[in-house]
This record gives sequence, C-alpha cells and structure tokens, in this order.
Amino acid sequence: MDIKIAVLYGNNLPPYEHIERILDKYISDYQQAKRKESYREEDFFEIWLEYKSTNPDKYFHPGYTQCIPVAKDSLTGFTTILENLPGHFALCLHKHGHPQAVIHDTLYKALDRNGMVPFNPSGMSLVIV
Repeated sequence: MDIKIAVLYGNNLPPYEHIERILDKYISDYQQAKRKESYREEDFFEIWLEYKSTNPDKYFHPGYTQCIPVAKDSLTGFTTILENLPGHFALCLHKHGHPQAVIHDTLYKALDRNGMVPFNPSGMSLVIV
C-alpha cells in the first residue's frame, strides 16, 4: 500500500470519538473488501492520521497514529469529509522519510530530528522547499 499522511489540527477540532466513527467506516470497508476474491492490496492507500489539538484548554492527542486503509477510489470522499470538519486538514505524501504537503500551491516538508525542525502543528513547522 502507498502511504499518505493526513494531518488534522486546530483549536476547535471535533471530539476524537467523532473522528474514530468516521475512520471505522473506512476500516470496515477495507475488511469487507479483503474478504472478496478480487481484493488487491495495491487498490488501497495506508493513511496515517495525525490528530493534534492546538487549544491548550482542550488539548487531546490519542497517543498513537491511527492507520486507516482507504480505497484509492474513495480517497476524494475521505479527504472531503476531513476537510469539512472544523480545524485544518492537510494530506501529505510520505517520501524520503518525512511528510510533504502542498498547501496553496506551495510544497512544504516536515523535517525530522536529523533535519532542521520536527513537525509541530501548533507552530506549523513545515518548511517551504
């Protein structure tokens, strides 16, 4: 599966339980597809969801990165749902060991500890390349 990283962050994010209900639908779809004879792993993306509240009064992080298998033909619907939630959403590529995102036609990279700055949604430590 190709990997993509979804970053959902902001001050007024919905409760994580709401996000989990959305993700459960895609996990269920994957489990059903996997039982079919026509199942092919390459028809799915592995989405790593980072959920970060930047509001210090409502801060919550689940403590893990949720991995969701999403059918390639369902990716648009998946991203539309997350984009319509309160907060900010970015879908990043996973290349060269760090996420990349295109935001307003500008390519950004979140650098790891061996680079310049780790990704920090509250400070948006994405670096323009």
